[in-house]
Amino acid sequence: MISLSQTPWTNPSTDDQRTHAILHAVKAAAKLVMILESEGHGGRENEPTAADQPKYAADLVISAIRLADVCGFDLEAALKVRDRNAQRRLAL
Repeated sequence: MISLSQTPWTNPSTDDQRTHAILHAVKAAAKLVMILESEGHGGRENEPTAADQPKYAADLVISAIRLADVCGFDLEAALKVRDRNAQRRLAL
């Protein structure tokens, strides 16, 4: 099972870890959108660049793992289900 339980990213004393994990995921996704938009329209000063993509992609993964830990579901199993469903759709 994918887990962050032994990492410094989990904070058992936080009251609303679910909201915190989702907030970080949304912020990382927004940064990725900003990168794509700036590539099409020219970047602005102090905006994230293409070089920042790995950082924000990693933030999305960390947030998903944190959410799974907090909510008590097996993220790896959920990924396998999603993959099977995607494979079925491709086969149609």
